[in-house]
Amino acid sequence: MNPTKRVGRSLAIAWAAAFATIACSTSVPFDHPKEPSQAIPLTAETELGEFAAAWQREHPGQTGFYLIDDGLDALGARLRLMALAQRSIDAQYFLLKGDASTELFAGELWEAAERGVRVRLLVDDLFTALGSSRDFDEGMAALNLHPNIELRLFNPIARGGILGLNYVLDFERANRRMHNKSLTADGAVTIVGGRNIGDEYFRIHEGSDFADLDVLVFGPPVAEVGAAFDDFWNSALSVPMEAVAEPPQGMKAEAFGEELLAASRDEDDGTYAAAVTSDYLDDVFEGRIDPFVAPARFVSDRAEKLETPISEEMMDVGVALQQAAEAAREELVLITPYYIPGDEGVAFLRELIARGVRVVVVTNSLAATNHAAVHSAYGPYRKPLLDAGVELYEVRSHPDRGTITTLHTKAMLIDRETLFVGSPNLDPRSIEINTEKGIFFESPAAGAAVGELLDESIPEDTYRVKLDEDRDLVWEDHAGDEVVELHREPDTSWWRRFQVGLYRLLPLEDQL
Repeated sequence: MNPTKRVGRSLAIAWAAAFATIACSTSVPFDHPKEPSQAIPLTAETELGEFAAAWQREHPGQTGFYLIDDGLDALGARLRLMALAQRSIDAQYFLLKGDASTELFAGELWEAAERGVRVRLLVDDLFTALGSSRDFDEGMAALNLHPNIELRLFNPIARGGILGLNYVLDFERANRRMHNKSLTADGAVTIVGGRNIGDEYFRIHEGSDFADLDVLVFGPPVAEVGAAFDDFWNSALSVPMEAVAEPPQGMKAEAFGEELLAASRDEDDGTYAAAVTSDYLDDVFEGRIDPFVAPARFVSDRAEKLETPISEEMMDVGVALQQAAEAAREELVLITPYYIPGDEGVAFLRELIARGVRVVVVTNSLAATNHAAVHSAYGPYRKPLLDAGVELYEVRSHPDRGTITTLHTKAMLIDRETLFVGSPNLDPRSIEINTEKGIFFESPAAGAAVGELLDESIPEDTYRVKLDEDRDLVWEDHAGDEVVELHREPDTSWWRRFQVGLYRLLPLEDQL
């Protein structure tokens, strides 16, 4: 045989073997056996259930809710809610970061399981796989060892071979993610909002501070959150943790639990003490702070959305947001960390403004955002938005505070009467590609409170973006005694701006 042909044939065989190995590594065990289960309904036989049942008797058809904007209160409320649970905990999150707050969260789940509470933990797998170490996978698998804890990964990335390559080779499926976030205890009380489980979401991260918002809810939406959780939990894309990763060899549940609780309560770290001593939830249950009381409507995309081609019929949350915005008579305020309106979104806001509606958009500045690629797609829409009459505000990064402030709140305020809080960003990924959830509250009282907070914070915490006479972007600083005009992206380096320019050359917008 010709030597050249022999070498070519050998290379072909080697490539075939390599791709065969890759193909094997990219298989995901969707057929692994699992038992379907449903949310345990509200009963007055638990402490939380008694509280919620009494509320519903006194306020038939109404929802009680509290806004949680402080990070430590948000973590403390979650830990305390889990500590009070007696029958069930259902937790659904896009991301657990494997840091101190995750240890605290997991430790409280473990203690609840030790009391006999049924724990179901559903986590999207994108950053569990790509953003975590093997040790974190093993830790999740060890958490799953407890007989009262069942952990499932949603739409997993195959663990064999090269993870990043597995993601790319199975991109059409792996690109569709569950971005939902909720924690429900005893079918009685739920927390829904924008926060993942990670230090920056709870004000305990040294480098960044995410300004975020959750709602603590009791009343009719809680059962609806439970039904939506069941939809994802029992989905074909939901895979038991034991099918994906194993705990460290020889690890026993009891030993892992001892290690977890010791790590989460390290006396040298004040995180646990600060979180558990937050009296926010006790103030709620003991009546020291009053809830907002209003009709509410829960909305959620279906798990089926991630199993079907992208279509408007599956965009339940996106359609609900658009319909709510269309109903605005006087004012629409959009608060979103990542904003890519598209030409249709700009035209939609232009029509509202032509009807006499004031439209305000609050989003991250380049210095504040944690995703420069998203900012690269948002940037070109600033002039069209301003031309349409939108009031555009970008959040300051506040480097003077020793940490970078990033807006992570996802909310909509309509006529200061209707408030939406949930998980979706206003970008193609949230509306079209991923699944989301949230709650609309028909509450003038909550709307007025949020509106007043925005009126106070916008001058101090944002730049107003405008166009000068040459149609160049200007960032107005209203924090001091005089208005100061800045003529380039505030608090950014040339390298940061250069990165955005590079991203803008790539066809990424419909994926962001």
